[in-house]
Amino acid sequence: MANNSSASSPSGSSGVSVRSVILLLVLSNMLVYQFASLPKSGAVSDIMGIRSSTGTSTSSSASTGQVIDTSRYALEVPPGEARALPSVRISDEESDRVGRKFYGGKGDKAHLGGFTEIDVHGLSPTLWKDMVEYFGIKSVLDVGCGRGLSTSWFVTHGLDTLCVEGSHDAVERTMLPDPSIVTEHDFSRGPWWPGRTVDAVWS
Repeated sequence: MANNSSASSPSGSSGVSVRSVILLLVLSNMLVYQFASLPKSGAVSDIMGIRSSTGTSTSSSASTGQVIDTSRYALEVPPGEARALPSVRISDEESDRVGRKFYGGKGDKAHLGGFTEIDVHGLSPTLWKDMVEYFGIKSVLDVGCGRGLSTSWFVTHGLDTLCVEGSHDAVERTMLPDPSIVTEHDFSRGPWWPGRTVDAVWS
């Protein structure tokens, strides 16, 4: 009996046929669609701070007491601000081993990188002015704002400003007059998004 192992490939090599690739793409798209149409439950709900119940899933806002319907699709960003996951602190001995040299970040894990007291390379007032005057930017989210140097420019020039920073040290030593606009969140621990949309993101 003849061996038909090379029949799927004209050259006789064990390659993947075009039909197989197309079939895999179609199946993966179908799976993504099916997952997106499932209500949030389990781990997805835990990440977003939502507890599922039978039928409609709800979450209450601590600040307003308002009950929010969260029975939406699993891949859709739910309404409201995501739960912030602050950085996990390390001991002084571990912090010394990170070797940040002139960078701040005492007590922060190495992946958070650190920050400088005055980040001269991050100063872009001409660009920021163009963002406001030519593009009409009125609100901004500063991602990885450090001590808040660029954020301070946005605030003092009247923009509706939010900032998110992973370094606990930077958040504790912020130069912003209103520290309530700073959210401490370590993106290596999970997603975070603000409770409202903004015109631009600066990083």
